[in-house]
Amino acid sequence: MKTILTILAFLSLTAAAYAQRGDGSTYRCQNSKLVHVGDSAFIIKLKCGDPLHQEIINTGYGKGGQIVSEWYYPMKNGWYGVLTIRAGKLIRIDTIQQ
Repeated sequence: MKTILTILAFLSLTAAAYAQRGDGSTYRCQNSKLVHVGDSAFIIKLKCGDPLHQEIINTGYGKGGQIVSEWYYPMKNGWYGVLTIRAGKLIRIDTIQQ
């Protein structure tokens, strides 16, 4: 009986974690298409179009360096989605307010 309760508790916690998905791993473009952490820059442009603004925040100089850039997409009510791209892959999704 204790084993069953442990398994049920684990499944409940796992389901809750997946249900939230508010961890910045998904971004909804203005056309309602979704991009996810791990998607390529090519896929992001196909789904979301060109960003409103793009900043290179790391030029990738040095041993093992990779280019890091932030792409800014407008959202509603003065908010912006900030997609951080490293080596051509989406690594982080944030939102900021104007």
